[in-house]
Amino acid sequence: ILLKLLLLERSVLVVGETSEEVTACATALLELLDPYKWASAFMPLLPAEMLDFVSSPVPFIAGMIVEDKHHLHSIIHDPGVKEAMMCGLSIVNLVSGKLIVTREQGTSDMLRRSFQTIPELSLYQRRLDEYYRSESSNLRSFQKFFRLGITPKESLTLRKIKVVIRKHLSQFTMGLHDKSDAWQQYGEFNEATGTFDFCPDKFIQPLKDRMIFQIQFQEMMAHTQLFVGYVEELQKAHESRGDLLSGPAAKFIAQWLVLHWRRKHSR
Repeated sequence: ILLKLLLLERSVLVVGETSEEVTACATALLELLDPYKWASAFMPLLPAEMLDFVSSPVPFIAGMIVEDKHHLHSIIHDPGVKEAMMCGLSIVNLVSGKLIVTREQGTSDMLRRSFQTIPELSLYQRRLDEYYRSESSNLRSFQKFFRLGITPKESLTLRKIKVVIRKHLSQFTMGLHDKSDAWQQYGEFNEATGTFDFCPDKFIQPLKDRMIFQIQFQEMMAHTQLFVGYVEELQKAHESRGDLLSGPAAKFIAQWLVLHWRRKHSR
């Protein structure tokens, strides 16, 4: 959701307790936008006295250090910040590890409805969590991370995560990079200025048409006996699994496991 907000050029304020974590997070957002480049304001550290900057009409990525929980609370509940959040601002709270999504009308609901999990990314995230739980991992400390680096396995996992994210973000420009000159079909040459003018409608309309035809196809397919039969098979499989888990064999296995667990822990 955070990266999609940036793709829509919505502002993000990163707040944390140390300059290292705030600047590292803000800079990482730029890297994770690949293959796109952030084209607006970027301020990894914004002085506390410049909090009014959040009202800027120009999209930005900015970081700010908080002194304590009271200071953090005052920033999040600042009238100017609240007003900015109604106009597209989101806050990355590194203290609590949460993202406070903008309350801009239409944006948050659209992002929530279009959200899709990436199984491969979830797998790498779990692996990274396992590395982090190790007391010897330098991922647990910014100072150790930058001074000593990380293990080859941790480095490989982080690179894989970046590749998966890049692949996911690249899907939003499908068609533009099919060929080296594919972009030409989505715009016109301006003879007056001698430049190429990109026309968003030429890029979006084919996508809309394809989506409409896809929905029409799925609607027709949903009324076929083939589709109904598939749903019935799913239902039978679910009921069969329920019967299996609650049947005599399942109870016998459960009792056996409990018995052996008690014997093991009673020694």
